[in-house]
Amino acid sequence: MHVISTSDLMGPDWNFLADLNQDPALTFQSFSSLQPSGLASLVPHPIAGRLQGAARACRAARRRPDAILFSHLPMAAAVTNLARRMIAPSVPQIAFAFNFTTLNDDLRARFFARAFRGITEFVVYSTYERELYAEAFGIEPDRMRYLPWTMETPVPGPENPMAGKGPYICAIGGEARDYATFAAAMRARPDLPAAVVARDYSLKGVDMPANVSVFTNLASAKTWAILAGAEAMVLPLRDGKAACGHITLVAAKLLGIPVIVIVTDSVGIRDYTGEGRVAALVPPGSAEAIKAALDRLFDNSTLRQAARDGIAVARQEHDPRLWLDYVREKAALLSPAR
Repeated sequence: MHVISTSDLMGPDWNFLADLNQDPALTFQSFSSLQPSGLASLVPHPIAGRLQGAARACRAARRRPDAILFSHLPMAAAVTNLARRMIAPSVPQIAFAFNFTTLNDDLRARFFARAFRGITEFVVYSTYERELYAEAFGIEPDRMRYLPWTMETPVPGPENPMAGKGPYICAIGGEARDYATFAAAMRARPDLPAAVVARDYSLKGVDMPANVSVFTNLASAKTWAILAGAEAMVLPLRDGKAACGHITLVAAKLLGIPVIVIVTDSVGIRDYTGEGRVAALVPPGSAEAIKAALDRLFDNSTLRQAARDGIAVARQEHDPRLWLDYVREKAALLSPAR
């Protein structure tokens, strides 16, 4: 089976799971929309690169009787599927990393509902999203597949921007975050240094207190160094239905950093926050609850030790080879009898 991936986020050197694969009967090829060429490079809107990358992937799939398409993220899924229906309609497509930050735009939802028709299966990172997206886009629930987020253990760089500031906590990420509540909690703990690593848009209008250092557009090596050196990580989600935060949560677990506060008992990440998996769960929008959880953490070394003891389990639960097993499963089911 030949796996052909399309992405509008990853660069041209990325090749989905190829480095982990040891099966010579399973091969990988990837197409990115980030480096358009020819006429597509003259169009300022990213849709041109997306269409070109999708078309190239579909033409490559049409030439391979054993091909299966894997699109990554919803927009790539839609554009790839539109191209697939015209160029290679017999090739199956898996919509991987099928995750939305928000579903508030009815017009956009109607476009996606049409654009997703004919996709074989959709892979989501929480069980909550299965029902959510099935209803939003008119997709049969049995075509929604939950897989946990997987990743290799992050490699911290040698430079930690928080070095020398004493014991500190951190909050990392930008999607569906509530940094205003986090700021209020840190204002109530002026003695505790904190680092926030996020995008500008997620911090708009937020007045951070003096004890919080803010970093934007930080290189991943420095970001992981901040996380690895922290006493704990805070994941401040905006509400109980935000299906975001999986990457930073799993990264903290893999590094043995207590996730002492998940600012919401969120159904969007409940698969990752079962008993013993995080140090504390607090209700959304409660700065007081965040402060109380922070106070408990620094009075309880058992919580920090439990996070370190959980590294081995986290590596099993979030091993990237779980995704490779899924690809093998699809390769066996979607045989090249076309």
